[in-house]
Amino acid sequence: MAHGRRGPRYDPRNYPEKARQWAKEGFLDYQIAEKFGVCRQRMSEWQAKHADFADALKKGRDDADKEVEAALFKRALGYEYEETEVIANQEDDGKLKPFVVKKKQKFVPADVTAQIFWLKNRKPAAWRDVQKHELSGEGGGAIALQILTPEQEKARLAALMQEG
Repeated sequence: MAHGRRGPRYDPRNYPEKARQWAKEGFLDYQIAEKFGVCRQRMSEWQAKHADFADALKKGRDDADKEVEAALFKRALGYEYEETEVIANQEDDGKLKPFVVKKKQKFVPADVTAQIFWLKNRKPAAWRDVQKHELSGEGGGAIALQILTPEQEKARLAALMQEG
């Protein structure tokens, strides 16, 4: 690997694939830069100068995001899986008998926290923690306010009581 003044030179044959794989494994840009033996600034220059490198990083991140989304979705709904257990049996005389393989169906229940997280991100207007409510007057205009004196309040209250 050829090294320049600021670390290794960009290798178009190997670096895009390495960058894609490390991004898919969840490494952040500064960690990928460390793996290449360059500073974060140098890696940013490679991204700007080499479209194949920038595309590979994006593809790796996208692949990782898709895997996490699928796992979150699966966890939100619950799922079944098969568990395999291999048991070595011994005879009374100490000799090993053939292994016994036991398979069991297991169930992981739906996770409410994963469901909430999913819904808050997919439907934020309906599932955000704080709901925004606006009041408006007739025809969507301003609300008309009327300030009453104590005598007017009593008269209005009396009128309402008679109505209802």
